[in-house]
Amino acid sequence: LDRLQARGAYPLAAVTHTGDAASREQAVRVLAYAQQQGLIAVAVHPVYFLEERQAHIHRILRAVHANTSLIHLAEEDGRCGDATYARSSDWRFLSSQDMEALYGEWPEILANTDRVAETCELELELGTPQFPACEVGEGESSFSQLWRIAFDGVRRRYRPMTPEVARRLQYELDIIYELGFAPYFLIVADIVQYALARGIPIVGRGSAANSLVAYALGITRADPLRYNLYFERFLNLSRSDCPDIDLDICWKRRDEVVDYVYNRYGADRVAMVCTFNRFRARGAVREVAKAFGLPERAITRITRRIPPYHAGDIRSLVRHLPECRDIPIDQEPLCSILEIAEFIDGFPRHLSVHAGGLVIAPEGITQFVPLQRATKGIVITQFDKDDIEELGLVKMDLLGHRSLTVIAETVQAVKANRGIEMDIERLPDSDALTAALTRTGQTIGCFQIESPAMRSLLRNTRADSVDMLIKTLSLVRPGPSGSGMKKRFIDRHLGREIAESVHPAFDAVLDDTHGVMLYQEDILKVAHAVAGMSLAEADGLRRAMTKKRSRAEMAAHMKQFVEKAVANGVEPAVAESIWEQIANFAKYSFCKAHACTYGEMAYQCAYLKAHFPAEFLAAVISNRGGFYHTAVYVEEARRLGVSVRPPDVNHSRYEYTLEGEAIRMGFLEIRHLTHTAIRAMLRQREQGPFISLTDLYHRTGMTRSDGLALVASGACDGFGLSRPSLLWELRLLHVGDAPRESAEQPLLFREGRPQDLIPARPEYSRSRRVRAEWEALGFLVTEHPFMYSLPLLSDAALVLSPALPRYVGKTVTMAGWLIAERRVGLPGRGAMMFLTLEDPAGVFEAILFPAAYQRWGHLLTTHGPFVITGQAQVEEYTCSLIVERMEKMGDRPPTPGMSAITPPLDWILGEGSRMTFSRPD
Repeated sequence: LDRLQARGAYPLAAVTHTGDAASREQAVRVLAYAQQQGLIAVAVHPVYFLEERQAHIHRILRAVHANTSLIHLAEEDGRCGDATYARSSDWRFLSSQDMEALYGEWPEILANTDRVAETCELELELGTPQFPACEVGEGESSFSQLWRIAFDGVRRRYRPMTPEVARRLQYELDIIYELGFAPYFLIVADIVQYALARGIPIVGRGSAANSLVAYALGITRADPLRYNLYFERFLNLSRSDCPDIDLDICWKRRDEVVDYVYNRYGADRVAMVCTFNRFRARGAVREVAKAFGLPERAITRITRRIPPYHAGDIRSLVRHLPECRDIPIDQEPLCSILEIAEFIDGFPRHLSVHAGGLVIAPEGITQFVPLQRATKGIVITQFDKDDIEELGLVKMDLLGHRSLTVIAETVQAVKANRGIEMDIERLPDSDALTAALTRTGQTIGCFQIESPAMRSLLRNTRADSVDMLIKTLSLVRPGPSGSGMKKRFIDRHLGREIAESVHPAFDAVLDDTHGVMLYQEDILKVAHAVAGMSLAEADGLRRAMTKKRSRAEMAAHMKQFVEKAVANGVEPAVAESIWEQIANFAKYSFCKAHACTYGEMAYQCAYLKAHFPAEFLAAVISNRGGFYHTAVYVEEARRLGVSVRPPDVNHSRYEYTLEGEAIRMGFLEIRHLTHTAIRAMLRQREQGPFISLTDLYHRTGMTRSDGLALVASGACDGFGLSRPSLLWELRLLHVGDAPRESAEQPLLFREGRPQDLIPARPEYSRSRRVRAEWEALGFLVTEHPFMYSLPLLSDAALVLSPALPRYVGKTVTMAGWLIAERRVGLPGRGAMMFLTLEDPAGVFEAILFPAAYQRWGHLLTTHGPFVITGQAQVEEYTCSLIVERMEKMGDRPPTPGMSAITPPLDWILGEGSRMTFSRPD
């Protein structure tokens, strides 16, 4: 109390009364204490819900918070004497009449509550950037230091520095000075230089790549002059909001950079930004079902088939999606669970740490934002990123990026294995091997260009350079794709169509893209050239059009554009036609600067895969850096002639490594193998190889489950014993864990040589070894799964994926594993499904139109494998199989006299509007 009063605070005593005798007695005691201590007593009624009928929801949310069931919650409340569960209906929002009725005998505390409310006043200074102080040299300001560093950087990058480059740099610096953003650039540059000095891959992305200053400081890598990027898309005098520079960092070393920021700017001034984790369909159903006491297996059977939409859509989804058709939504307890899940849909679940958001305050951060500790102990803000930006605090995203790590590790592996050093930032733009790889869409594993849509588009555009990769990355976005611009661009790029002249100014600024708008920057170009707008005004138009606007607002923008264009000499009809193109494109347009950054990284990946496939794919798999599951990359390696060897206790490391021209699987892939055992094996192996399972056991002290995982995965096959014999040896080693069966057992541990007691047992059958491998690794590494499934198809004439284009217009049968899917809703016609499947020869696409999806979609709860019959068709230069019949391969009767297995896959694919794939456990 003394400390509070010394700070000028008003110590209050909160009086709570729920209407019963016990709570009244407690309120009286609080009032007496307040009078004794000289405190101001106020009526504070707990409010947890709005209406009394929502008390049940409150109890469920309490159970969710406590990670328990309603029954156990009631028992716990009873043991603790907590009346919350029993009387929670009293904790609703009370009207003023209810408050007077409840606290009426103490009118003074109600009056005190009113006075406190009137006293509370908070004014936040919003929209004004608040930068921490930067260390500058003597006699320098933050801007003069930025000016000096920027010009030094430009001189290094452009030799000689032409007058045009100098003018562009000075123009940008003038705007930065006017807006007062020099400290921000210095802070970001400081972080980047720290990372680069320690060999940590880092790159700025997004609209920051439009800036020559950012390029000169080393923040971004894409040359804004080479790609004709407009600085106004990033900053201009009509924008007062703080620039947004996001940094992609090697995901393995991101924490080093974050630690540097905390140490450099002070732990009391830095915090991670929070994000609000909210209840959605799957999460809401799962948590409510747990509160109802349903077992985990029953919950998973339901939630694994629910797409990641809002809970309010679940009933409609179940009725319309064939995968969900048998979910009993009209039966209890699921009916009640869904009703409650719909009610809490969108409720905050908890605060979690933003993927990369970090905020730096000019002084103690608690002077600006409230903080709390996240589950893992990290201090986070209680304001999310949008509110942080409104406060004007420096916020940046330090995002862990796996592909940066893949590129760096591939370069290191090439140097170590082949003695070849390369500057990954200075690759030849016209490389024959890389061009062949991208033109044919063989880009599985390559950053941003490995999805089915992108690989198809690469083949369609015959992309063979960095520039075409950048264009292709933009073409795949909804704007060009949905407006028909994608097809128009491809036809014009390949010379199948001549670009129509719209207006000389329009034609001139879009000459590089054949008269098609691909980027957000194209809006600026067109508005500037056609309507005579300044680039700052044009960027304002772009920002206005990329947000949701009413018809009246859009009409006002159209009127402004057309009037300016007409004043600039453009015919009204032409101006209106150009406006329609901009309006249709703007909402889904893509930032060219962002495309340039990612396009260069995509080209680096393609180059490395084309020249060093073993090193590249080993890095992709080790870093889990791709679009697909590991099994897809293992098969891709095989198709490229790179063998993948199973794990081995004497050769594997934690990650995948190179052995000559082969890839050795790492320990990270073995399920149920503990990190403790891995560390012990790697440490002990430095003293010499393991000579037997007994030697491995005694030197590492591993557990029985570790041993079982190693034997099942094949990691102990090098010891020269069959797997049954190895398991016998393992049982002898751990015989002390079980009741004794003979008096001789203790001798095994004294002598340490149980091998003498191991019988020579025959090896398991091929099918049993495969099953063990599947269970231990989650996929097969020794052979393709089709080697065991094909006997089921001996009566089928299968077409392999590379041959599909030769059968256009014909009905064929194909087989494949499902590796990705995308569902698309069709207004008034249900939904259709796009499937990506893999066979031993490659990857192919199949399409389930609404009728076929309703008939066969219920099969899509596993990977298959599937046998599909349909017609090969070409649409927009892409060959796909239009599904007419589909069946799961395991549902076909096996051929008599042949042993064939279908591995027990239980992988559930993520579903939604985007192409998704969730990894198995």
